[in-house]
Amino acid sequence: MAQVPLLALICRENLIKTMAEPDRYLILLEDNPLILLDMQTCLTELGYAQVLPASSLEEAQALLDNYPDAAALLDINIRGTSSFSLALALQQQNRKFGFLTGYGTLNMPAELKATPTLRKPVQVADLDRMVGRLFGETGSTTDDK
Repeated sequence: MAQVPLLALICRENLIKTMAEPDRYLILLEDNPLILLDMQTCLTELGYAQVLPASSLEEAQALLDNYPDAAALLDINIRGTSSFSLALALQQQNRKFGFLTGYGTLNMPAELKATPTLRKPVQVADLDRMVGRLFGETGSTTDDK
């Protein structure tokens, strides 16, 4: 019997929100294809209909260039390279973004320490709050620093 990722199972048990506004794009940077697909599915089921996946820094940058109003969730470690340079550029452009990490935030630049950060594996409610916060919805985000 095939195993279904836990995050996907949890998402399916949640009530789906009303459809996201069509102009709200979320760029999801994650280099692990299974985690990327699972999180994209979860976010879509939570009602964030415009989730744009990227599995490399170059793909994420191209999407950010094409969607200047998009928010972003960035995995910190992308194939051994940090996404901090991309995050610093987003910060200078006053773009909304948050981090996902399985490694912690010990080496995070001081300028990024206040960035909303979730430790993987993420809890669905925390992910929902973080993305809602990026889109200006009320609610706090769990910060696992």
